[in-house]
Amino acid sequence: MIQLTRDAIGKIPAIFRNVFFLTGFAFAIWMLFLDDNNMVSQYRLWRELHEMEGKMDFYKQEAIKVEQEYNKLITDEHYVSQYAREKYWMKKDNEDLYIVVEQ
Repeated sequence: MIQLTRDAIGKIPAIFRNVFFLTGFAFAIWMLFLDDNNMVSQYRLWRELHEMEGKMDFYKQEAIKVEQEYNKLITDEHYVSQYAREKYWMKKDNEDLYIVVEQ
């Protein structure tokens, strides 16, 4: 067993002998590294949140585009036939359809 003499204790700086400092230091170490909600986890969650917000903005813009296309399909007959030809390769009875695939 190691015994500390008064000389050895006197060589330790006063701040490291302070109970409040030691308690605060232990608490800080616990919160920064050992707790379930430590700083590393918080940073990871913060980064994930910002990625999700970016995706949310993207999907909002896509929803607006789809809604505009839907409204155009509802109101414009010419656009309906153009859309059917481009997306679903439909044709009229008296037409031939040629599909060019780019590689």
